[in-house]
Amino acid sequence: RSFWEIVAFVWAHYHFSKKSDTDFWRIIHRQSPDSIPEVVMAIVAQYAPNLSRKFFLNPDSNFHVGHWFQVLHASGVYDGREPFLEGDVMKYAEYFIKNNSYRVDQINEYFPNHYEFLKDWYRDK
Repeated sequence: RSFWEIVAFVWAHYHFSKKSDTDFWRIIHRQSPDSIPEVVMAIVAQYAPNLSRKFFLNPDSNFHVGHWFQVLHASGVYDGREPFLEGDVMKYAEYFIKNNSYRVDQINEYFPNHYEFLKDWYRDK
């Protein structure tokens, strides 16, 4: 089970990404759910399009709901959904997202684009 959970988590990173600037990304986004193993789709269905309220999918899970939320929220999967958090928990979630967004912005400014880095690296070899 944990093998398939890892496959599902990695697949979700690619499938739900907003990137479309290369053939690779366009092919990933055109991939039919029918071509994905049912067990992977069943795991992803626990978190998309709606976030599970369970912390772990099962006791042997490698990833908790926070891991899935980070991947799927960043990809826009939950855009337009009504939050089910309230009060101080909602305030903390907003703080957490704002703080992480700032950190990602700082990293994007500091480090080169990975694709451009690899192009330059291979060109120099």
